[in-house]
Amino acid sequence: FFAYMSTQEDYAELNLVDQTNTDPGIPRQIPCNRPILRLGRVEHPDFADVGIKSMKFEPMVSRKHATIKKGNRGWAIIDNKSTNGVMINGKRIDAEVAQPLKDGDVITFGTDQSDLVYTFEVNRRRAGCGQQEHVDEQMKKLKLMHEEGWFNKEEFRSAQAAIIDKAAPSKWMAWDKTPRKTTEIQGMSTSKLRNETTEKAFKYEYDFRQKKWHKSVLLISMEEKPFDHGAMRSCYRMTDFTKPEGKNEYVAKCAKDGDEPQHTYFVDIEMQALCQYFAEEFNAKHPPKRVEFVDAGLIECVERPGSPIFAIEPFMKGKYIK
Repeated sequence: FFAYMSTQEDYAELNLVDQTNTDPGIPRQIPCNRPILRLGRVEHPDFADVGIKSMKFEPMVSRKHATIKKGNRGWAIIDNKSTNGVMINGKRIDAEVAQPLKDGDVITFGTDQSDLVYTFEVNRRRAGCGQQEHVDEQMKKLKLMHEEGWFNKEEFRSAQAAIIDKAAPSKWMAWDKTPRKTTEIQGMSTSKLRNETTEKAFKYEYDFRQKKWHKSVLLISMEEKPFDHGAMRSCYRMTDFTKPEGKNEYVAKCAKDGDEPQHTYFVDIEMQALCQYFAEEFNAKHPPKRVEFVDAGLIECVERPGSPIFAIEPFMKGKYIK
């Protein structure tokens, strides 16, 4: 059934922790776009594929400092007997011993004084064009097979989540493949949902141009009961206390369908980001009427049971006509 699904290729990249660093010798981002990636003081065909050189702490990096490899068991880094070593999450690794890397590891090239500090991030590239059509076709076939009795309800939900997860380019979508019932969070009367209380939440925004998700921490307050309902989602008023007053009112939306997988929230936001990109390209042609899209994102309410997901967008006063 899944045989014709377009495949995805895992890839990784190193992102400089201090993006304000203006040192010309320090790359902000290093794609791990080959099975073996050699890093050293300067780029050289015999020694290093990528040069990383700190002007502030010279010489921090050796000529053949480290190698990052992709194998059957994942990614690993090797310290090539460099002078100042390699640290992962603050701990120096042994030389000439492959050290496994996982998403989110902090890699320091050199001593603890080094400014060559990167996060190791594993992402997913979107498969070739036409994948959305494959996903839609799979969903239709899956629903038809469920209606004909091939799957029970639980098997149907698991297969549905698997299709969306495979199609999703974002690493955030792989966090939890189990669909949560959004109806479980609607109408809750716990203190976490009351107006007078605040709670911590993670916010996720998608950058279509960079094909990356960005994560930040918010302090929010959300009304206990929805103020309106759409065809598919319920709407709650939300305040973001990390924003200045007058620009901190939002609408938080969650699905009315208790069987909707969380993955669909991420797919929706990526689609909106794509539409916003097309709108910007269209507006650049100076049309008679511009097209605008509201900034949309997601929040994960990590202090609530099950860490539910909400789609959010700025609250706009006025009469809505659909």
